[in-house]
Amino acid sequence: MGIFDKIFSRKDTHKNEKKEQIYQNEARPNINCEKMEKDDYEEIAKIEIHIEKDKVFSENELENEEKERIMTFIDFKKEEKIGKYLNYAYFFVTGTDEKGKHKTKRFEAVNEQQAIEFASLSDLSAPFVVKKCDYEEPTERQLNLLKEKKVKIPFGITKDDALCMISRIIEEDSICSPKMPTINLAEKLQIRYSAFIGENGLLSSIFYQSSDRDRAALYVYAVEQNKKGKKFLNMFDEPEIEKYYDIADKVICDAAALRSLNDRKPNDFQRPNKGTLIYKTVEKHLKEEL
Repeated sequence: MGIFDKIFSRKDTHKNEKKEQIYQNEARPNINCEKMEKDDYEEIAKIEIHIEKDKVFSENELENEEKERIMTFIDFKKEEKIGKYLNYAYFFVTGTDEKGKHKTKRFEAVNEQQAIEFASLSDLSAPFVVKKCDYEEPTERQLNLLKEKKVKIPFGITKDDALCMISRIIEEDSICSPKMPTINLAEKLQIRYSAFIGENGLLSSIFYQSSDRDRAALYVYAVEQNKKGKKFLNMFDEPEIEKYYDIADKVICDAAALRSLNDRKPNDFQRPNKGTLIYKTVEKHLKEEL
């Protein structure tokens, strides 16, 4: 298993079928170097996007290879010195277990409210006591690899940030920062990620961290977009969002279809496999909606 798999292939064990409150931080790309049409950004006219084609890094017009290269990232506008490149934190939540004893668990969450939701979905019961815990610093091995690749190491990065940076360097993730539709989708679903994540990494995080219901709605959207010859962007921008969730509710009640959905890989959302049970099930429900 590669570094990319270790970061993004963790299925979220804290699945919440309720609609989650939108996380209110402002995720804005600092620089995005991927080849793309500017039309992708029409809805974010207030945000200036700098596009540098075919570059993994913003290199400040390097004169020689000895200078440090600056990796692109999403600016969360956080004031924290340590952890400002993560849109989430780690929380210790103390509650009562099934035997009535106090028990403490650690959760990764975008805010305290989400940490409590995760705790309530585990074996803990209210009342809860929540305490934010420290971020993990990068390991010596991570820092040495970044230095070896002549990548500038920003002050305040964590172990999680370094993992994402390395994943992009070795091309187990996209070399460029995510597109705005992907960022907006991740924020709406309260996905936890580093500012240094790439496009494919964020799509994978969306797939693996989403609840079954959200994942099913995403797949319905993916199938419909594919049929229309359109890209997989942000389903919440579509006027038919309620239809996606109506069909998703049917999918998660069908054990075989749900199993087929959870067997899919993240790239199947961009190019759905028409031979799968979940594709045929969704296609049938879409025809019924006509």
